[in-house]
Amino acid sequence: MNFILARVLNRIGILDRFNISSTVSINNEQFKIPVHNGVGFGNRGHTEPWLDKIFNQLLRGNSDYLFIDVGVNLGQTLLKVKSVQPDIMYFGIEPSPTCVNYVNALIKLNHIKNTQLICGGLADRNDIAVLEGFSNEDTRSTLKSGSLEGTGQPVKTFIPTFTLDKLSKLMNLQNRKVIIKIDVERFEYFVLAGASEFISQIKPLIICEVLPDMGKQEYIDEQAHLFQLLSNLGYVVERINANSHLTRVFSFSNNNNWQDTEYIFRYPDTFSHLTSH
Repeated sequence: MNFILARVLNRIGILDRFNISSTVSINNEQFKIPVHNGVGFGNRGHTEPWLDKIFNQLLRGNSDYLFIDVGVNLGQTLLKVKSVQPDIMYFGIEPSPTCVNYVNALIKLNHIKNTQLICGGLADRNDIAVLEGFSNEDTRSTLKSGSLEGTGQPVKTFIPTFTLDKLSKLMNLQNRKVIIKIDVERFEYFVLAGASEFISQIKPLIICEVLPDMGKQEYIDEQAHLFQLLSNLGYVVERINANSHLTRVFSFSNNNNWQDTEYIFRYPDTFSHLTSH
């Protein structure tokens, strides 16, 4: 079954009454995509195509890395990673119980190996936080209070938060070659502030979305703090362009350009095989 039926059911408002599945091709690998009670319909398309080239450069023929996915959502990055390197160890951290349940079903349906999921959020402290979105599976959900943009009544879920520094010790993540991808809707500073010890020790490559500041002083200040934190850790910051080339930048200054929101943070003289100019 393709997604034509799912699209029709979604359009007439009854998709959430059905459990169906279809197949998508990602980097020439086939994956079955479940749609359970309306959850998973967003996995039908090819999202973030710029990541395909980056992952091919990083992972093709190399299963030694530990891939940490901060903000798993509905498993879009999981499928891209596994399409390039099925044997890599994937560690996903996602605060939404609905998304975690869905991704567990996705993993089971496709017999994906070497995966671990944690239902919770990374932050700068071990605490309880509020996840806000417009649905339980909203990929724009955020732990950043007051930053949810859009119309509708927000859905709020209380979730545990913990630092990557703490988690790395509990899960024995030290002494590994690590790649981290972060997509947390304006909460990235807090994720990295709670990971400075781990980052200083491991020096991982970090792929991170940093949204436009929209001219809001709060966002401008937080992004300046994020850049300073990375500089203090000895990292350089490069923007990922539409053609997947990298351009070094010296701030996150971006008022309203939604095309330039993806970055790579890396320690100097590491991952030199990535394409820069």
